[in-house]
Amino acid sequence: MRGGWKPIDEMRHMTKRTLRVDGREIVTGRAQYTGDVRPDGMLYARLMSCPHPNCTVLSVDTSEAEALPGVEAVWHALEWDKWYSLSFSRVVYAGDHVAAVAATTPAIAEDAIRLIRAEYDVYPFSVRLQDSLRAATPRVRSERPNVT
Repeated sequence: MRGGWKPIDEMRHMTKRTLRVDGREIVTGRAQYTGDVRPDGMLYARLMSCPHPNCTVLSVDTSEAEALPGVEAVWHALEWDKWYSLSFSRVVYAGDHVAAVAATTPAIAEDAIRLIRAEYDVYPFSVRLQDSLRAATPRVRSERPNVT
């Protein structure tokens, strides 16, 4: 075995023809994928991302989103903090999720996310790796270094 691989003539699947039992359905467009399934009562979720790379969520106002017809549920980071031992209100990178919506259509879910208002306490941050390694650079997580 060279480099962890068996010789080609001893391989059972590599370099061998494989019969695709679903090939006809795939090429004719009749194959069904999970994205094609729409069960009755299905809800669509959308997530709200934080625009800041280092902050704490101070408040989240979901009242307008909750009032939108078709919205079934709304959650946010401050609620999650109550249920879990982790802190969801502490954001450590831009794009961290701070709210979620479940609605009857994708469009309603998108509209609801846009109606949510969040207030943040934004902290200093660094973008370049070299800056993150300096001792004077603000820490994103207090228990470990910025770059691990």
